[in-house]
Amino acid sequence: MFEMKNNHLKLFEEFNLENTRDRLIKVAMETFAEKGYTKTSIRQLATKADVNIAAINYHFGGKDGLYQAVLEYIAEYMDSWAVPLLTEYEKFLESQKEVFDSQKALFWLHKFLEVFINTSLDSYESNVLLHKIIAREQLRQTFEFNKIYGYATIKLAEHIISDLLCRISKKSINDDIIIIYTQSIIGQIEVFISVHSTINSKLGVKKLTKEQINTVKKIIINHVDNVILNLK
Repeated sequence: MFEMKNNHLKLFEEFNLENTRDRLIKVAMETFAEKGYTKTSIRQLATKADVNIAAINYHFGGKDGLYQAVLEYIAEYMDSWAVPLLTEYEKFLESQKEVFDSQKALFWLHKFLEVFINTSLDSYESNVLLHKIIAREQLRQTFEFNKIYGYATIKLAEHIISDLLCRISKKSINDDIIIIYTQSIIGQIEVFISVHSTINSKLGVKKLTKEQINTVKKIIINHVDNVILNLK
């Protein structure tokens, strides 16, 4: 079974803040995360980054272009740990080419979810801004929602989960039940991640313990097992 190494950079770790473009992306991400796209003005961004508005227009063509650059940066960051998961899935499918074993597929799905949840929680701990922007996009979609939806992590999870559910149940990927069950699994993961700080507050901890994270994983995996039972 595969293992994921936590070797991706923290947000902005590779940035040179003396560079105007890098500084603008960092400031924009912080501001959009806290205030949202519509409530952030180009003047506020310029003031916070200590540049004039002309600099934003020069580098990004305006606020819209700067927001798009922020989302592109997030997508590249998320690719750094999501793509290896897809590679491992392709290896698993290759091993199942002759005879597809549903029990092995379910076991693989369990392990995938464990790794995905661990990495997502680690990512949240060090990169809260990223998750705030994604949460805002899900609540109130901007013109760039499709870019958010196409992020490697979200799209990857949807692809792998729905594909495995189809293979195990022998249903079409376009079947309503596959789509609904896939989104219910992803939704449960996203809820635990997006309300991470609330959970910590309720539990009276600054960071979830290993045992508490295992409880989260167990709840999600139990949900997956129930989905599989209903599909058969």
